[in-house]
Amino acid sequence: MKVLIISSSPRKGGNSELLARAFAQGLQQNGHVVTMISAGHMKINGCLACEQCYAEPDAPCVQKDDFWKIYPMLLAADMVVLVSPLYFFNMTTQLKAVIDRMYAFCRGHQTMPLAGKKSVLLMTGASSDLKDFLPAIDSYKLTADYLKWQDKGVFIASDVWKKDDILESGWLEQVLAFGQSL
Repeated sequence: MKVLIISSSPRKGGNSELLARAFAQGLQQNGHVVTMISAGHMKINGCLACEQCYAEPDAPCVQKDDFWKIYPMLLAADMVVLVSPLYFFNMTTQLKAVIDRMYAFCRGHQTMPLAGKKSVLLMTGASSDLKDFLPAIDSYKLTADYLKWQDKGVFIASDVWKKDDILESGWLEQVLAFGQSL
């Protein structure tokens, strides 16, 4: 299986990135091919609502930014993994921009080009109250449902705040096992 992991933390080497790498390792141990990108370090604009999707042949969006690096990877992937730290009860702005730009894959199509893919949400956050993650989880589940993705699960690593807190938490071993299970 070809897996695209879209990590979105702007903090390099932070808890979310470490979580994503452990998950990728678990997938790779089962022979899956994993590509990991960092949307948190890319220039991806939000959707402009210009309704010019597919105005250019073979181009889902008229904006010329780093989304073009993700576009072919999204099409080729069998599974899309969204990774984000919890930012004010939701995903990062960087990940939300990627998700919003997926609108172009939906507009003007009889079938959804991204339909049938598997998906996973991985999150980290300082909060120990899992209800704080619910808005992000709801957003992910609605997105997966709309895009006709097969949700394979949500993994929340709570109680991690400072960089490297996740190293001593036990979450990395658990997410590695989650990756191995897929």
